[in-house]
Amino acid sequence: MPHARNTRARNTLTTAAAVIAALMLAACEDASDSTSAPEPKATTSTSASSAAPRQMEGINGALEPGAWVVPFWGKDPGSLPRAVVQVPEGYGSPGGWVVDRGADGHPDEYGSVSFWTVQDVVRDFCEGVTTFDPGPGVRDLARALGSRPGVPAVRPKRVTVDGRSALYLEIKFPVDETQLAGCHSSEYTLWGTDAGNFYGGDVAGTVSRLWILDVDGTRVVMVADTTPGEDAATTAEVLGIARSAHFVEALQP
Repeated sequence: MPHARNTRARNTLTTAAAVIAALMLAACEDASDSTSAPEPKATTSTSASSAAPRQMEGINGALEPGAWVVPFWGKDPGSLPRAVVQVPEGYGSPGGWVVDRGADGHPDEYGSVSFWTVQDVVRDFCEGVTTFDPGPGVRDLARALGSRPGVPAVRPKRVTVDGRSALYLEIKFPVDETQLAGCHSSEYTLWGTDAGNFYGGDVAGTVSRLWILDVDGTRVVMVADTTPGEDAATTAEVLGIARSAHFVEALQP
């Protein structure tokens, strides 16, 4: 699919035959291994710290550099906590839910950060249809995502996000385009929200970095995606957006 974004939210899934796919997870318990599990910490920006964060919801196009309030994917987002991130120059948003390097007018550029509530996990990421309830906790979700068919069981790494305990893991999509093309809708699909939105990607070799944590009673997954097309500087820039994240109360009490 030309100019396909590597992060998708879709409202329905149709039936497809199960396909065995390769999935690799990079995660461990060693908290000293900062290269495999970058730990986000709140950062400051000389320009953004002096201005109030702007609401990103509803923005479709380029984002001005600075602090933006990002809604969580989920039912009734106004009642959910929100994230504040520092956005550098050259990023945009396709509707106000994802900070996206390609959404400011450059459809062939990738790298994004988004925040998701998760109701169901897709049983086989390539089959992309059948889901199950992973359980209510942070560890429940991390364990479910790390134990899909054909995936060796691993223990995610303990980290902190905005001073909160979190679990970190990486999911690597197949690097072979033909293998990914054999999946349902030619993409991996990982989970769904209680609003009927599904998270997945259709770019071979995508790395989804996941931080799973509890934010004032709401389980959230912060996702930073990059593809093989990103160089080291761009990857570091995307991860810098994630590292800047801190959380604020919902718009509605």
